[in-house]
Amino acid sequence: MPLTKGHTRLRLPDLLSRVSSYEFLIPEFQRDLVWKPEQVRELLVSLVRGDFAGVILLLEFNPTSPPFHHKAVYAVPSSPPPPLTHAYSVLDGQQRISALYYAFHHPNLPLPPKGKVVRFFLKLDPFLKGDFDEAVVVERNGSPGFKDLVDEWYRGKALPFGPVSGPHPPHLITLYDLLMAPGPSAGSLLDAYLSGTSSPYAPSFGKLFGSLNSLLHYDLDAVVLSFSPGTGSSAIVSAISPVFVNVNSKGTKLTLFDLAVAHLFPLLHPIGLNLRSLWNRLPTTHPGLAGPISKDFVEPDDILRVMAMITGGSVKKATLLNHLHGVVSRLTGASPGGPVTSPADHSFSSFLDLWDEAASCLEEAYERIVKDYGALGPEWIPYGAMIVPLAALIHVERRSGAPGARDKVDCWYWHSVFYERYEKSVDTTAMADFRAVTSWILGRGGKPSWLPGSVPPGMDFKTVVDRKSALYSGVLNLIALAGARNLVYGSPRGSSLQIDHLFPKGRSKPWATHPWMESVLNATLLDESTNKAKGKKDPSDFYHADVLPGHGKTGASVRATFGSHLISPAAESSFAHGSSGAPNSVAIFEDFIREREKDVLAEIAKKLKCQPLIISTWRPHFGSS
Repeated sequence: MPLTKGHTRLRLPDLLSRVSSYEFLIPEFQRDLVWKPEQVRELLVSLVRGDFAGVILLLEFNPTSPPFHHKAVYAVPSSPPPPLTHAYSVLDGQQRISALYYAFHHPNLPLPPKGKVVRFFLKLDPFLKGDFDEAVVVERNGSPGFKDLVDEWYRGKALPFGPVSGPHPPHLITLYDLLMAPGPSAGSLLDAYLSGTSSPYAPSFGKLFGSLNSLLHYDLDAVVLSFSPGTGSSAIVSAISPVFVNVNSKGTKLTLFDLAVAHLFPLLHPIGLNLRSLWNRLPTTHPGLAGPISKDFVEPDDILRVMAMITGGSVKKATLLNHLHGVVSRLTGASPGGPVTSPADHSFSSFLDLWDEAASCLEEAYERIVKDYGALGPEWIPYGAMIVPLAALIHVERRSGAPGARDKVDCWYWHSVFYERYEKSVDTTAMADFRAVTSWILGRGGKPSWLPGSVPPGMDFKTVVDRKSALYSGVLNLIALAGARNLVYGSPRGSSLQIDHLFPKGRSKPWATHPWMESVLNATLLDESTNKAKGKKDPSDFYHADVLPGHGKTGASVRATFGSHLISPAAESSFAHGSSGAPNSVAIFEDFIREREKDVLAEIAKKLKCQPLIISTWRPHFGSS
């Protein structure tokens, strides 16, 4: 398998042309464009200044028999590529090439794919002064800053890097026009632009054109790899994958999934599978993951960690890739060993079998967190990291069929939340928890010592004020499980809820500066109409003017409604008497907080005793809240 290396220099216009003609392609196992606008801007500053922008690594191949699947550079229009005698696979430099194509073509697409449509300009005044960092600017398309730059363009004070939509006078040019102009034509174009706009820099034409030479004649260094004719695809893939991992690990940080795509590509490609394609199809193959994936709650690394756990490996990055490589080698027949068995004695017969099991368990884990554990939206999930060990334990629960398995998983979940087990050392904790709870489920070990079945000693929710903390979210989850009925009418809660104070916050309220004001004990889940009706009213006014009449209309029980917010009769009484004008108003507020804490602690105690959960009929809602 003779491999040759050659060095070449790519002129910037030549590079852009070859990208447009599909001569430069991206291997499918590569990640998508991830650079943000500021990273692109910094690259353009380097080019304008004439700095070295790194080496691009290319693999030359015959387009009629590519060694692996490819995709066009981001934003290149989708159309059948022209017949080519040779093409190049971009092994290193995709982010730079994609960034340059975007900047000089200004497509109507966001950058990166989930960001905003942006435009890049070169401001001539700082450019001529040598302040290149100030000269290269980026603005969101259509923003006030963008409109100001277009105005400067019309007045001969700025040049866009790429096209700007809309009808414009013919003398207006872009840096792309100058870059692609043949021979001396670039100078004529620039001269016509400066004259046509009455630019204040027209007298400095020679200096400006000379300063632009660094950009207009910029060369990129490239190393081109090629294999001798007849070298098989599998041999090329095996040789290229480690090269890809090595060179890319030194640039923009690769995720675990990015590395796994390359590591596993030589094994999966021969059987027609691609890890990134499988991930992209997950919202369709496992619809329950569509919402959490769109919210970035479930990420590509998560499914790899679940796969590693349920095949007896570690979730730590240092060892996970080698473990999965060994597992996939056996499942694809690349190495001996036969089927892979999980700690629950379930055998996987193929890679797709393992992938689907991990995805299905992740799907159920998210549904359980939302529906059965009361996290009505991703923002109210106590620990996002818990979804991986939960999914792995669901696999054990499912496949073992052990009696009481579900209750043991629930017991672990609530202890992890209220004992704050996932505050640090997440990977280590996840592995320890999975092994210990699996052993407990399968009857190979006793109940772990860190599941005492009781409320943590000294737990004080009066000081829990951080809405992002696990304890705060855990209490909201318990309120959701209790029902959190409409406080005005007693009807079932809506699907879009907000967190708000029970004793309202306001400078005129005597309890406004109390240290317990922001406590989770003074918060609950309210729908928008209830929140609007409550407003800044004193609790007593809201109770007598809205709650009692509202329940009178519907016939609902006020007591049941307040109970669905974990507010006991004693706490309800304090709420009903909470008036700013009462001489003991602060004491009433404190009584309410103390009584509600008893209710919350009692509910936590029930969960930590590991009693079976009462399953609600609520289903995930991914609308705004």
